[in-house]
Amino acid sequence: MCYALMASAVAHGMMLEPDMIVPRCFVHGPDPEDWPDGMKMPETVEAIIENGVSSDILKVGLAKLLPRPIRRMRHIEWTPIKSAP
Repeated sequence: MCYALMASAVAHGMMLEPDMIVPRCFVHGPDPEDWPDGMKMPETVEAIIENGVSSDILKVGLAKLLPRPIRRMRHIEWTPIKSAP
């Protein structure tokens, strides 16, 4: 779950900080070393923090969903979890 938030933040050139708004959609460039042999590698890959992961993020309180007029453009506001005393 945390990796999904971090991946979107990094793809948008942001550091993951409390109370920041992280887009669910992002674009990244695949790593040639991780790409399967014999398959043409695209320059970029569009990605989204999918509903299952988003739901888990919301359930555990890592973030809250900020609705937007266009469903695909929703964002997640990351909320830090307070550590136990």
